[in-house]
Amino acid sequence: LNRKTLQMTYSPLTLWINIIIKVLIILRQKLSCLKAIKSHKNNAVDQPWKTQEYVAKVMNELYLNSPAGLCGNEDCGQMSAWYVFSAMGFYPVNPISGQYEIGTPFPEVQLHLDNGKTFTVKAPAVSKENIYIRSTKLNGKPYDKSYITHEQIMSGATLEFEMGKEKVTSDQ
Repeated sequence: LNRKTLQMTYSPLTLWINIIIKVLIILRQKLSCLKAIKSHKNNAVDQPWKTQEYVAKVMNELYLNSPAGLCGNEDCGQMSAWYVFSAMGFYPVNPISGQYEIGTPFPEVQLHLDNGKTFTVKAPAVSKENIYIRSTKLNGKPYDKSYITHEQIMSGATLEFEMGKEKVTSDQ
């Protein structure tokens, strides 16, 4: 297309409308990503199912294997870092605390640590439908917290999730 064709095809108003629409789409995606980061705070108010639901939704709908597959503005890697942590099943909402809030993991993740140990996360039944954690085990023992600690990761622990389609609330 040459300049003359573009001038005839698009009026200045049409161009501005298209730009505004694209900016609004990016802002919507950005807001969804920021909400996903903040959603881990639901763990602190005894509603981890909300975290699991929103994290799974953002990971499945806003991160795609395509040129436009990153959620909004990449923020120098922050949104990619959120995705990588969330895929492992946890996120450091407050990195200084040494705690990682649990979300919805991939089926299996292994971190080979500098100390020679391997931290493993297993959720074999996780899927687009099975996004809710039914129960958790740490090193084969029942685990009832909505977070894991840096020490547990560095010890080479194994974190196992039983996943399901129904949310688990604190009154169940």
